[in-house]
Amino acid sequence: MGLLATRWEADFEGRRIVVSRNEVTKGFALECDGHIVAEKSWSLIGIGTLEGTIEHEGRALPIEAKLELSFVEPKCALSIGGAAVPMRHAK
Repeated sequence: MGLLATRWEADFEGRRIVVSRNEVTKGFALECDGHIVAEKSWSLIGIGTLEGTIEHEGRALPIEAKLELSFVEPKCALSIGGAAVPMRHAK
């Protein structure tokens, strides 16, 4: 976990997915290829869910990022089109 920000990254069929959390404001955002898909201005103690839709190969796919409480290292689970996508804790 970064001092002021936490970031997770994933690659999905050539697309770049980023979930970022601001530790000062407790807000977080879900991005696909640099475009915000969903965001919240505040979340409770590092937990919360963001849901949205991305266009991929002519289809609209649901995307969900879920922050989970962990005292060891912050966790982020991502699913696209109902399938789990592994995230890397980048910062």
